[in-house]
Amino acid sequence: LALVLLVITALVVVKIPLTVFAFLGGAIAIGFGFGTQNLIKNLISGLMVLGERPFRLGDYIIVGDKAGTVTSIDLRSTTIVDTDGIETLIPNSTFIEQNVTNWTYTSKQVRYSITVGVAYGSPVRQVMEILRDVADRHGQVLRTPAPEVLFVNFGADSLDFTLHYWLDLAHSTGRLVASDLRAMIVPGP
Repeated sequence: LALVLLVITALVVVKIPLTVFAFLGGAIAIGFGFGTQNLIKNLISGLMVLGERPFRLGDYIIVGDKAGTVTSIDLRSTTIVDTDGIETLIPNSTFIEQNVTNWTYTSKQVRYSITVGVAYGSPVRQVMEILRDVADRHGQVLRTPAPEVLFVNFGADSLDFTLHYWLDLAHSTGRLVASDLRAMIVPGP
């Protein structure tokens, strides 16, 4: 305190106006405010994310063009890992400013679909039964809700069917099950 009073007294004695320092201090404060604007926005957003809990560790989310499993939630950013194992740090303000889709917020059960085209003239009811049977035989497809087969379209070159089925993402991977089902549908040795 004595040092501050001594500096102020010295400036007054040599006739240097204190308003110069007030102006300089204001300019520095404005510059500091602009420079830390994103940091402060992300910190406040981080507090909101931690308070509201729109997602938890292990949830599968989509925000913007990024999708993955949440691996960490910090004050400034959240880390997600995509299906290729690539980690992405997403600023927390993104979760406040954009729509967030949480596939596993209340339940790890998610519906998937695969579409199959068969030649014109194929027996429609038999195709539907084969697709339903394939889903029933796969060990990771949930029984409740039951798989559903729909005849969805008359395509240019095929009759199109969609097999809807449910998985528990805690115990299976959607891409692998879809691949398994496709392999089971194809007839052959």
